[in-house]
Amino acid sequence: MINPQIHKPRAKAYEEFHGALAATSDRKAAGVLLGAMLRKSRLQEGISHTKLSKMANVGRNKIAKVEIAGFDLDSEKDALLFSKIARSLGLEREQISQLLKLYLNQTEGSVHEQMRLSRIASGMTVGELARQVNIKRWHLRVIEFKDIKRGVPIEGRVALELAEALHMDAADIKPLLRPGIA
Repeated sequence: MINPQIHKPRAKAYEEFHGALAATSDRKAAGVLLGAMLRKSRLQEGISHTKLSKMANVGRNKIAKVEIAGFDLDSEKDALLFSKIARSLGLEREQISQLLKLYLNQTEGSVHEQMRLSRIASGMTVGELARQVNIKRWHLRVIEFKDIKRGVPIEGRVALELAEALHMDAADIKPLLRPGIA
């Protein structure tokens, strides 16, 4: 969490936009709100487009565009871009995850949805996470998008490594385990 004593403007912008995002149900408006939040945070910190583009390793024009037009976080590319810029501005992974959940109108969601949001909030692509956990990318994709009823059973080692990599509790991933594995 951002220390409000040290980063008052950043914490204030987050709280303000968190409330506004919770109140809207239109995804386009929510995407524009997220862009406005990043713009307000950037301006309050006195950071130029050029400096932020270097900090986030993102093109300056992309930053300007999303600050005005907003994000379409249904697109994984935009969601990762949002996460990257937000982390460069000092937002914590948990805060980014909360904003993504609000955008998608989810309070909890299934384990699969939580895993996907946690991965995006961490700024990892499917390929990066798959390499870190040492499983095939397509297998991770299937795990992220299957619903629990049909499920994709996974081994205990993979579940623990996924939980650790995504900063989730190992018990949260238990429904994904192959039957008979505790």
